[in-house]
Amino acid sequence: RIEAEMKRRITVPYLTDFFWHMGNGKEPTNNWTVWCAENVLYSVFLLPQDEETYRGVLEQAVCSIDCFIDDYGQDGGCPEGASYYHHAALRLFSCLELLNRITDGAFEAVFRERKIRNIAEYIMKVHVAGEYYLNFADCDLKPGLAGIAEYRFAKAVGSEEMMRFAAEQITLTLEKGRELVGGRDLPEILLNAFEEEKILAALKEYENPPEKAAGFRKTTALPSIGVYAVEGEKLYLAVKTGDNTGSHKQCDTGSFIIFAKGQPLLIDPGVGTYTRETFSAARFGIWTIRSAYHNLPTIEGFEEGGSLSHIPGKYEAVDVDLKRKEIFPGVEGYLHSMELKGCYQEEAPIETYIREIRFISDGPIEVTEHLRLTDDAFPHWTLHFMSEEEPRLAEEERAIVIGDRGKIVFDRPVFDVVFEKIGIDDARLLRSWPDGIWRTNVRPIGGVLRYEITAL
Repeated sequence: RIEAEMKRRITVPYLTDFFWHMGNGKEPTNNWTVWCAENVLYSVFLLPQDEETYRGVLEQAVCSIDCFIDDYGQDGGCPEGASYYHHAALRLFSCLELLNRITDGAFEAVFRERKIRNIAEYIMKVHVAGEYYLNFADCDLKPGLAGIAEYRFAKAVGSEEMMRFAAEQITLTLEKGRELVGGRDLPEILLNAFEEEKILAALKEYENPPEKAAGFRKTTALPSIGVYAVEGEKLYLAVKTGDNTGSHKQCDTGSFIIFAKGQPLLIDPGVGTYTRETFSAARFGIWTIRSAYHNLPTIEGFEEGGSLSHIPGKYEAVDVDLKRKEIFPGVEGYLHSMELKGCYQEEAPIETYIREIRFISDGPIEVTEHLRLTDDAFPHWTLHFMSEEEPRLAEEERAIVIGDRGKIVFDRPVFDVVFEKIGIDDARLLRSWPDGIWRTNVRPIGGVLRYEITAL
């Protein structure tokens, strides 16, 4: 009965029908592609089949996996965010491992491809500190510590740096007294369990962390998903460029996330528990998705727009310019500018809105906002700053102080400031923000504003 049902429900449809997640080289794929391919491969190859069935399923799975890999940029950036690394990159790893077991290693060379290594290393590149990861798109601040599966993937692609990262995260998991083996399904749990003893023995090799270099300690560039990040001596800056179109995108192009001494300073709220509205036309009305709840301005009452379908050139940052250079002897600087007018709803009367960000490795982050309207009228706009810690106004310093972590200092007095506490009752958001979050609303006078963000 089991064999008959598996054949009727899985094997025959997989060989005779087409489902969107299988990929055809024309339409976009996502994590479902490799997740389904993995499960179909297990379902078919763990049971006796004729040679024709084995070959047909193998060829279709390989075709699907090719489509999935093709949809990734060469830099390996996951468009769905760090939370989806487990459902996308690790599922790809599982597929490749499974193909090698089925074919006695015929796919081993795939692990030596630079793109596959980049896909493996993505999770390391978007790690900030401890349990914190960059959470642009539909992602959580704490998507889960890396573990044995990440270590195994790093080893397969030959990335010593990624192996060290996974080892450090495994050590942190042990220190917190948490379950180590883990896994998203039974095969992964078993494969992790088989490697656990060997990996625990190898942790001793990574007990002494390497010294951090002067200047920017870490830089991340993932142009395929529009994410760039740099870590200075006290501050960590991540900037989102790209666009707001795609199934897991939010209205956050131009926004930034900043950590001070490893703690969240200016944040991205993330995403709440998925509902019917999350992937419907109502998506971009959900507060966590809206640009008014990211570190972006609302201009003349208009927010950024978004679309569930990818539309080239729509709601996209243009004239993105990124430079990293020595500003003073021995002092590095990071300069980032972008034109964001096209990210806003079509009705917004914006002639130009340019955000410039300047970051000196041992100093503050400087932001300059340039706004001009199409009718050259006096602009009415509100800058939003999202934080975990409670903000307060320090008028004598022309500053907004955020808890004991950092402050925003403006180039002129700021009088129109409103602080708003946002209570959290969504189970998924509570994992990141158990005490709620804050939104600071600043209404500038004129169309140019400069401010510095510093750590306390």
